[in-house]
Amino acid sequence: MAKSKSVTTEAIEAEKLYLIVIDKESGERITSYRIRVHANTMDELKAMATSEYSDCMLLEDDGTVQSAMCDGSKIYKEGKVQDRPPYVPTVEEEQETAIKALNAKYKPLISDKEAEITNAVIVYQDEEWAQELRDELNEIKDNYTKERELIING
Repeated sequence: MAKSKSVTTEAIEAEKLYLIVIDKESGERITSYRIRVHANTMDELKAMATSEYSDCMLLEDDGTVQSAMCDGSKIYKEGKVQDRPPYVPTVEEEQETAIKALNAKYKPLISDKEAEITNAVIVYQDEEWAQELRDELNEIKDNYTKERELIING
């Protein structure tokens, strides 16, 4: 009796129990359905998946692909599980990062110069010195604008 139980277990394990929904373009796993959890048959799973994800690839699986893809590190392309390619940021993302770095560089320079101007005017009441500092501040702002335009326009 134990022998037939083992054969039955192997047959169940070899069954296609999962239906994996995969984005056709990226190869990313969107979701997975399992027989006896989401529906009783593969056809029911397919009907459910097709109604929600009509433009995606549906892959019947015995759990092998499901296990490989469940952590998000793999994609399914060209009929097989593959490592996800490294992320390549878009031009806009690179610009945003560069502008954030530029802002981080110039914000303290501008703040410090503005504080110096305030001290020159209020504490020392030296308008000539304050004007020199304003000119320096304008130069810093001009440099910031030029560097920002280089980032945006290339």
